[in-house]
Amino acid sequence: MKLKPLAKALIAASCASLIFSSCETHNYYGENAPLAKAKIQQSAPENDVQISQIMLMKDRGIISEQEALKMIDKVVNGKNTPAPATPSAPVKQTAVVTKSASSNDNSGNLNLPGYQASVKISQTLRSIGSDSMDRMMQLWEKEFKEHHPSIKFNHEGKGSSTAIPALLESKADFGPMSRKLKTAEVAKFKSKFGYDPVQFRVAVDALAVYIHPDNPLVNSGLNLKQLDAVFSETKSRGGSTVKTWGDLGLKGEWEKQPIKVYSRNSASGTYGFFKKKVLLKGAYKSSNKELVGSAEVVRAVAADKFSIGYSGIAYKTSDVAVLPLSEEGNTYYKPNEINAFSGDYPLTRSLFMTLNLKPGQTVSNLHKEFMKYVYSRNGQMVVRQDGYYPVNAFIASQELKKLNR
Repeated sequence: MKLKPLAKALIAASCASLIFSSCETHNYYGENAPLAKAKIQQSAPENDVQISQIMLMKDRGIISEQEALKMIDKVVNGKNTPAPATPSAPVKQTAVVTKSASSNDNSGNLNLPGYQASVKISQTLRSIGSDSMDRMMQLWEKEFKEHHPSIKFNHEGKGSSTAIPALLESKADFGPMSRKLKTAEVAKFKSKFGYDPVQFRVAVDALAVYIHPDNPLVNSGLNLKQLDAVFSETKSRGGSTVKTWGDLGLKGEWEKQPIKVYSRNSASGTYGFFKKKVLLKGAYKSSNKELVGSAEVVRAVAADKFSIGYSGIAYKTSDVAVLPLSEEGNTYYKPNEINAFSGDYPLTRSLFMTLNLKPGQTVSNLHKEFMKYVYSRNGQMVVRQDGYYPVNAFIASQELKKLNR
């Protein structure tokens, strides 16, 4: 397909400053960051934002390169390209093009190699850790077994805080975690083994705050100060006391209704991430009802019209709605892939796999093969199938280097 010269030029300089800022923060460009930044500083065309979103979708694997080129050609030449919508509500409305994950998909959605086994694994793969990654682990195990028919699995998803103890006691080979390692966890590990545990970024999550679909806030949203006041008794962000939906500005039948708050339990990495990011390490309200699993939180919110709770985006169902959020301003963003990778959605996080890898010692075939699978096209398509967002080829290549210590 031949593109007009202007379209080609725009492809070369198609990252807006906001998107570059996020890419730089997440180290998506790596060694090419200075060059990318130089391109951004060039004069931006009037279609830059629209083209940036298209290229972002291509880089994230949402659309193929050919689809991106066609869309850019339409933007440049004005071929049936709709004007950007201006929403009446302060919620940012972003059109997201999605493609289903399929093992027969050869369109180039994920610029990663397909998985090919180097050796056959016949032992038991043991994993203990995050509940948020429970389903993803099960999907990974199912497909990995297609390549290694003799392998067996032993998996427990009781929370990220159970990963390090399992590795310390040699009860697990892999520790799925929905948060970064704590300083105390690293210290305990190093005290026993003499070296640090190794964490691998394996997926991206836009941690969602769930409300009932009838809740009027689905069309407006909350900022983090308000959200802190809903969940926290310390209100470290300085918000006012919030007990009823009326305290958040809702009228009618909502005004006097108490907010029923559902939270994850303290063993959960999601609990810890939310406490750090939203509550600024403040204390949760004692009235919050803590639930063991991510799916349980979503089900509880679906069954209770006046409730609110948080969980990974992969656990969204048609029975709940996601709450648009803002760091502190008047523009609110829904949890989706575009807003996660642009940095606009404030509760974006990485999901991790934690391993015990002794420096200078050959990595076991089990560790090597499974991590190679996770960072393959096959493994990252499973990430999308589960409802999370896959890492890109640059991140995958950087993370795989950790196997060579």
